[in-house]
Amino acid sequence: MNAILDTCALLDLLLARYAPPIPPPWGASAISWCEIAWKHRQGRLDLGDRDAFFAALRAVGVQSIPITAELAVAAMDLEWDHRDPADRFIVALARQTGLPLLTRDSIITGFHSTARW
Repeated sequence: MNAILDTCALLDLLLARYAPPIPPPWGASAISWCEIAWKHRQGRLDLGDRDAFFAALRAVGVQSIPITAELAVAAMDLEWDHRDPADRFIVALARQTGLPLLTRDSIITGFHSTARW
């Protein structure tokens, strides 16, 4: 993997609003799949066929990275006054892998030194 994409980057990638500056393969936390599925279920995100959307992510080079117990603890141990658990998992994953994090979230870019858009 060459970079970690956050949830917004994943959505923007498939909606053709974003071309990552780093070539695939990319990684994404399984928490991003959870966020996308939840928003779709609530009707806040129209993906059409949700499973086809996830297949398309894999087809363009995105690999889902599972949440481990170590990652969960690292996410909660971040010295960061940010309450969104998904963002905490994504930042912890980028730190754990040592890969750059691609995000347009200014809260993340303000905290995590390798985050960029």
